[in-house]
Amino acid sequence: MTDVNFVTLLLACCYVAVLYFEKQQLISVILFYVLCSFLVLVRQTGLVLPLCFACAWLFTPNRRWQHLVAVIGGCMFVGLVLGYYEAFLKQRLPAEALYEYVTKSGRGGDNVWWERMKTGLFTRVPSILLQTLIYSAPFSLIFLPSLVKERPRTTVILLLLLSAGCVIVIFRGTSFPMGNIFTNMALGAETFYQEWRPGQTGYVAHTHSDLFEIMLTVVRYLFGTAGLFCFLLMAPRQFKRASPGFVFFALFVFGYIAVLLVTETYFDRYLLPLIVVAALVILRGTIEKETSLMVGAFFVILIFYVSVAGTHDYFRLNEQRWSAYRQLRDAGIAIEKINGGYEVNGWHEGKDFNWWDHMVLGNHDYLIQYSPEPGFLRYRTLPFRRWFPVKDDTLFIFKRDVSQLP
Repeated sequence: MTDVNFVTLLLACCYVAVLYFEKQQLISVILFYVLCSFLVLVRQTGLVLPLCFACAWLFTPNRRWQHLVAVIGGCMFVGLVLGYYEAFLKQRLPAEALYEYVTKSGRGGDNVWWERMKTGLFTRVPSILLQTLIYSAPFSLIFLPSLVKERPRTTVILLLLLSAGCVIVIFRGTSFPMGNIFTNMALGAETFYQEWRPGQTGYVAHTHSDLFEIMLTVVRYLFGTAGLFCFLLMAPRQFKRASPGFVFFALFVFGYIAVLLVTETYFDRYLLPLIVVAALVILRGTIEKETSLMVGAFFVILIFYVSVAGTHDYFRLNEQRWSAYRQLRDAGIAIEKINGGYEVNGWHEGKDFNWWDHMVLGNHDYLIQYSPEPGFLRYRTLPFRRWFPVKDDTLFIFKRDVSQLP
């Protein structure tokens, strides 16, 4: 995936942008747009950044015409780079490729982006806001004691009640953000056939539990309230300053959310840039304040445990998945006869394949997953140890029952 590369370049762009707003050197403008040209090559959503910088430049003092030319020229340069890149891809990618071209308004007609925008306002925005609040909360909570001291006690209590009320009302029907990174009690989506059975709705992850649903509800309201409460405490200071840097980050947040509303695919990993920028805004707005690591320690330790334990489980599971595949291949089983999930079937040992091959049983005689399917018998077991939750788990190889074939 391109998330790490995109976020790394985004951080570099933000650093150069802030450097320009503080020192107003022409070289910073040039460097910013050069970095943006690389950013849009990684992911088209980076196109938001140069436009945000151009708008924020209008709030800088001592605006010079040379810098204005550089800003306008930079925006045109980034647009040309992306346009040339997409023209290059159109000549080489097949028509059914999943790449979404910025130069088109989307698949299905000229109004498809507008229709997605209207739908996303109600289906995606609550999830976007909730996840950003949850994962930015640890950054803001370390400054909570000093933020509280600056406000009268009555104001603090009212803001806390307002935060809790807004989170309960706005996010009551919003499930905890899950999708591509965090799914129930695992890091990484489950991509076995059992998740994609034809006609199946409301798939429940293998490690799901009612207790965990309760825990998610508590985290949703607790982290959400904490994040919003800290934001409300910091907001007056941020809006009062209204510096070019603040305008730049604010425009990026709104612009990036707008882009997320019109994209055809939507995963929770797409919110990483938003969370990173939210953390930057929090740290810049509280840079002179005293910190209290103990207040944010609980949240940090919890996220640390989920991240480390979930990553451990992801690698342990896939270690067993590929071990199962190797066992079958060593036994002389053809790759066309094995359904090992998206990663295994998607690799297909470098040969041509249909990416949806793992979503059907078809001619597969061997199936790698947790639970059995009708017409398949247990063939081999591959136990492993989970950390999140802490328990013993088992992956199975199932073999088609030939006695039931007509």
